[in-house]
Amino acid sequence: MLRHTRIATTADIYIDVLEDVRRRTAASMDTILGRLALPTRPDATERDDGEGDSEMSGS
Repeated sequence: MLRHTRIATTADIYIDVLEDVRRRTAASMDTILGRLALPTRPDATERDDGEGDSEMSGS
């Protein structure tokens, strides 16, 4: 337990810690959601049919 003489001292310390946590969480969510929003095209190694890009090129 922190035994500060004033509750404001404890609050000031935790406000700073929580602000850092909030910012890191927001940055992580931004990265995750940004990756989900990007359209991706599967590579030949990711395709289940084993045909790779041949279907896309029309051959």
